[in-house]
Amino acid sequence: MISRAFYEFFIERHACDEQFIKMAKAMGIENADKPEDFITALVKLQEDCGVADLKMSDYGFKKEESMTLARGARSMQEDYSLPILAK
Repeated sequence: MISRAFYEFFIERHACDEQFIKMAKAMGIENADKPEDFITALVKLQEDCGVADLKMSDYGFKKEESMTLARGARSMQEDYSLPILAK
C-alpha cells in the first residue's frame, strides 16, 4: 500500500544505494546495478502476490487520517527503540 513510496523516499535521497542493489539481487534481479532495481523487484513481488492494487481506503482509512497514522507509527518506533538504545 505505501511500501513503494516509502522506499522511493530513501532511494531518491541515496540513503543506502548499495543496500537497495543487494536487496534487488536477492529478490531475483541478477544484473541489478542501481537502487531503483529494488523498486522494480518490489512491484513484481506485489503483482505476483496479488497485492499491487491494495489501497488503504479499501480498509476504511481516510486521507485525513494520514497524519494521525504517521504520528502513531513514529511514536511506536520511538517506544521500541528506547530499550535498544539504553543497552
